[in-house]
Amino acid sequence: MDASVSPLACPHCASTNVVGYGGIKGQAITDLPSDGKPTVVVIDRRRYRCNACRKTFLERLIGIDENRSITRRLITHVEQQCLFRPFLTIAKDVALAESTIRNIFNEYVARLDKSIHFATPVWLGIDEIHAVNKPRYILANIHKLTIIDMLEDLKPETIERSIGKIQDKGIIKSVAVCLDDACLDTVRALLPGASISLGKTYIVNSILRLLNDMRKTVRANLQWNESRYLAHDKEILLNRYDMLTDSEKECVKKWEGGFKKLIIAYWLKESICELLNKADKQYFMSEYLRWENDVLADGIKEFNPFLDMVNKWQREIFALFDYPVPDDYIEAVEKFRGAMKGLSRGYSFNAVRAKILSADELRSEDGICIVKLTELLKTGQF
Repeated sequence: MDASVSPLACPHCASTNVVGYGGIKGQAITDLPSDGKPTVVVIDRRRYRCNACRKTFLERLIGIDENRSITRRLITHVEQQCLFRPFLTIAKDVALAESTIRNIFNEYVARLDKSIHFATPVWLGIDEIHAVNKPRYILANIHKLTIIDMLEDLKPETIERSIGKIQDKGIIKSVAVCLDDACLDTVRALLPGASISLGKTYIVNSILRLLNDMRKTVRANLQWNESRYLAHDKEILLNRYDMLTDSEKECVKKWEGGFKKLIIAYWLKESICELLNKADKQYFMSEYLRWENDVLADGIKEFNPFLDMVNKWQREIFALFDYPVPDDYIEAVEKFRGAMKGLSRGYSFNAVRAKILSADELRSEDGICIVKLTELLKTGQF
């Protein structure tokens, strides 16, 4: 096949004084597969020389990538296939190296990041999810129930990079976060004018983690024939009491005799969860001091890290009563969190993120609709 476009000017100096130089060079160009088989097209390209700058060049090809011997339509095909299939499988189908497929997709993701810009939310939410076998953060518009970004990991520098891309950050008046100390410091530095509140979910999960560690320690010190007395202890101790069945409530009563300290910790967990559900800030502040004294009086040293966290982040914790996160947002994120757990095999996070952020049916100027996305994930249509 011959190239059909002759040069009008030198690509180096733009001079039109060019002449043919040397012979014709055949170049193999990889194109879309045909009938399920890789396709390679050999194109005869003429060489030219510029009389002005004395440099040589090949005639330009339309529809061919400038950096690779690949047609642009093949690149578009690979970009879309990467959202659904493994890189290695695609590489075999089109007769390219896996590294080439990966590079094409990375370039696509970089262009996607530059092209997609959502409206800056007045109320920003930062929540942790578990996706593709790792914990990650999402940035959300709380008022609109939309996702504006998905972060690859929980590192402070990743949060800094994502928030740094937000335009008109002064619009953000409040931030509800579920972050560790380092990430919380990062958000505070990036958004100094916003009121930051520590999410209720993060506070509850913090006390649950400590209670679970305490449960594991108790179990580890039991003889093998004693552990049966703590059957289903994880499900019971980490759940709210009013959500337990009658038989599970009976187990809690039985454990008060042999595992008194563990049950005291369980009721302390119930008390703090109940306090967090109260809408009155002053009531919480006064009752929390009483709860803290109970923890110290009962000798539950396992909860000391929680006391330290509250003392350090008092302002952010008490702010959640000034800016209570709407129940519909909490419910939407919780359902989305559960739906994302199903995406654990056969996907890369970048592919999942790109697929979500580029979904036209889910996207608006405010972001990606969390409710619609969750529905698609649960039905397997995404």
